[in-house]
Amino acid sequence: MEREVALAERHNRKLSLMLIDLDNLKRINDRQGHRAGDVALRLIAQQLQRVVRTSDICARIGGDEFGVAMPETELERAREAVLGCRRRLARRAWPRGPAEPVAVSIGLASWRPGLDWQGVYEAADSDLYEDKRRHKEARLPADQQRRSPSLRVLGRASGRRRVAGN
Repeated sequence: MEREVALAERHNRKLSLMLIDLDNLKRINDRQGHRAGDVALRLIAQQLQRVVRTSDICARIGGDEFGVAMPETELERAREAVLGCRRRLARRAWPRGPAEPVAVSIGLASWRPGLDWQGVYEAADSDLYEDKRRHKEARLPADQQRRSPSLRVLGRASGRRRVAGN
């Protein structure tokens, strides 16, 4: 990511970062064993490889988190990749995989001049945790859900959250 930020800065190019976290890996490991958890991680990686371009850099960051650096990619195109990833995972039948559905949270950020790779990572990570919070809240009974405006976070660009109405 550090190299990609340097290239984006040098050549005045766009760069986006997507972070993907497997929300229920611990539950899969606890209920079905670590082999099922390993299968879930491999299947997430396979689906990511089908969604991202060859020029994108996709890697497992550690544990249950993946990162995708998308050179020459505006935030809008990165959002399309996020939607494609969600669609693929939602429709995916898991042969020999975990019995329960695999849930992911996704964060997105775009680099802007003057921002280092850690700043881009922190913005994407913050967006990821906001997505994770929304998923957790959606699983709560209606009377326990926090009342908030009907806005959803669509990633970060230029250091500000971009929102759209539901």
